[in-house]
Amino acid sequence: MISYNIILIISLLLIFPIISIFRLKRRHNVELIPSIPNYMDFKMVLCVRQDLGMGKGKVAVQCSHATLGAYKQAKKHYPSYLESWESHGQAKIVLKISDKSEMFKLANKAESLRIPYYIVYDAGRTQIKSGECTVIAIGPAPVISVNQVTDHLKLL
Repeated sequence: MISYNIILIISLLLIFPIISIFRLKRRHNVELIPSIPNYMDFKMVLCVRQDLGMGKGKVAVQCSHATLGAYKQAKKHYPSYLESWESHGQAKIVLKISDKSEMFKLANKAESLRIPYYIVYDAGRTQIKSGECTVIAIGPAPVISVNQVTDHLKLL
């Protein structure tokens, strides 16, 4: 029969390396299993409808809503994208889109490529009628993927 001391020693020999790895990760923020290559750049693109005639302040607020919404989507569904985007400067670019139909084309393309996106629907308290979509955020995601959706658009 195996003695209690032998079982204890074997258990400690197996558990000690695991504990050491988790301490190392916590102390030095070491990623044990990288899910995304370090060389890959990430960005978020904010696409603003031009047919609504929003003022600069309204555009800024709508872009803020879009950024926060996309952040929450990425945190829930694409945490590795979010982590990479946060650790590489959180790049954001603002582009122009003509209208609602163009916005939904971008959303469909992003969805088909499995890129996180978020559409802002205005509350209707100021310049825009309630329920109108104003901005779409695409990303955070690898630059190469986001460019497949938005490369044809112009800067705002």
